[in-house]
Amino acid sequence: MNEQTIKISGITCGACVKLITRMLSHMEGVYNVLSVDPQGVARVSVAAKFTKEAYTEALSGTFYTVESVS
Repeated sequence: MNEQTIKISGITCGACVKLITRMLSHMEGVYNVLSVDPQGVARVSVAAKFTKEAYTEALSGTFYTVESVS
């Protein structure tokens, strides 16, 4: 199991946090969304590390932008 930190821009409220949490948790291979904070940092537990592009695709159709993944 791996942990990744994702920097996401466009988060402005608690509803944003809930939506991003739900969208990331539906990704195949994501075990758990550990946290998403209003400052735009998400931490996820994953089977294998994902690329920035994979997270961008998971959030497609929203106004959120994946800035970086580490």
